[in-house]
Amino acid sequence: MNNIIYYNKINKDNEVFFKKNKSDLGIDLISLGGTVPRKSFGLIPFNLILDYKKIYKKYKVGAFIFPRSSLYKKYKCILANSVGVIDPDFNGRADIVSALLFNTSDADVIISSGDRLCQLIFLRIFDKFDLKIKNKANSKSRGGFGSTG
Repeated sequence: MNNIIYYNKINKDNEVFFKKNKSDLGIDLISLGGTVPRKSFGLIPFNLILDYKKIYKKYKVGAFIFPRSSLYKKYKCILANSVGVIDPDFNGRADIVSALLFNTSDADVIISSGDRLCQLIFLRIFDKFDLKIKNKANSKSRGGFGSTG
């Protein structure tokens, strides 16, 4: 299998990825560390500049960052934009993959170098489709947002 994802390390001494099991869908990203101020935002860089243009062109996949399930439990932080999208052309020398975190706690949160906060997942995308307006809904309302439980 020659599905190769190319990347550059920011800090040559630190790891970039962590994947415990072959069956894990996500690849944990290794943080370079930083501080997320209390009740505020902090941009935390990972040790990675990603270059997946060839895989994108061949298979139409996109790279996405999702929070690890332990992010809030350990750090009281959430990924500010819920999911991060890494475009295939975001691979210049200064295009460091990072996570914008929001600290929900009343104290500053220190993120250590080596902490695993988020995971990188590649998903198939569909980029060839037409959008057409539809003038009325198909059926009666189900009750709106949150109505099914």
